[in-house]
Amino acid sequence: MPRILLTLRVKGRSSGRLRSTILVVANHDGRHYLVSMLGDNSEWVRNVRAAGGEAFIKRGRSVPITLTEILSKERAPIFKAWCQAATSGRHHLPVPGALYAPFAGFANTELLFWLLSGQVLIMVIVGGAGTLIGPMLGAAFFLTVEHQLSNYTEAWALFFGLIFIAFVIFAPEGIWGIIRARFRRRTAVESEYRRGVAGAQ
Repeated sequence: MPRILLTLRVKGRSSGRLRSTILVVANHDGRHYLVSMLGDNSEWVRNVRAAGGEAFIKRGRSVPITLTEILSKERAPIFKAWCQAATSGRHHLPVPGALYAPFAGFANTELLFWLLSGQVLIMVIVGGAGTLIGPMLGAAFFLTVEHQLSNYTEAWALFFGLIFIAFVIFAPEGIWGIIRARFRRRTAVESEYRRGVAGAQ
């Protein structure tokens, strides 16, 4: 794992199980900070608050920590340091975050981290490329599987990778393609049945 990343493990506020999230580390004035791209809506932020700041960080070995929330008026320089760290992900992928800007409708330096492009691309392929509803289904599937698998293992991405490969090999048209194929087969069977009934009469 690159040095700008670490795994945060915190108890889920509902399940009580340790949830794992890979985050970018921001260094400012000799201290380390974790920043949520989604603000207060982030699941890990809600879980940390519910746990009273108690969590674990893992980069090789797991270490218990207590996280303290920073006041809004003090966040600007930390966010700047986080943006600089996140955009350094360009060393790991040639075009980091490029696919996320048109998806979100705006571009910001915090969107340039390479993980975002990979996630959006997986959502599109799994859901069904070339359709409007396919990527929505893919996003719902990705987030649901991530949520469920991360309850049991921090290596959830490995297992989702296997699911992704299965889709590419056995269902290249994605979830929406599978639904449409089943609907077409059902329609064809019903049409054959109606023709058979009409012929018998």
